[in-house]
Amino acid sequence: MRAVPRSPRDETVLEHHSVLIRTEWWRDELGARHLPGRPPSGDRLTRADVWAPGDDVFTLLWRTLAWGSGSYLRLNARRLTSIAADVPRCENLLTRAADLSTALRPPRSRCSGRGTAMRSGTWARRSSPSSCTSPVGERRTTRA
Repeated sequence: MRAVPRSPRDETVLEHHSVLIRTEWWRDELGARHLPGRPPSGDRLTRADVWAPGDDVFTLLWRTLAWGSGSYLRLNARRLTSIAADVPRCENLLTRAADLSTALRPPRSRCSGRGTAMRSGTWARRSSPSSCTSPVGERRTTRA
């Protein structure tokens, strides 16, 4: 699956930031609608769990929805019903989105020097103006 980030964030954030989820609800609702993919397991999801390699795009989708919803499942039943209405189309859209997410990712850094960061859509240097190029090739100088 190509939607998984190639260089995940710091292990501390990935392993320790967790959200309480309603596992039984996800298992029951996905099963009742005969939706593909594995439902989230366990009472909690960490960021690492969300981005762990999965069997298909639906497994990633269920973990992402469960993470974003936590124990508040507002509108998720409607989401699942909409997906169940046309599973092949949803699979195609999710696969295309996963492919585009990796194809459109900018290089890790287009700026040289220490202390450079991407903020609010502009390249910025923390201590002084930067002469970096943005992802679209424009020259930008911004003070942090």
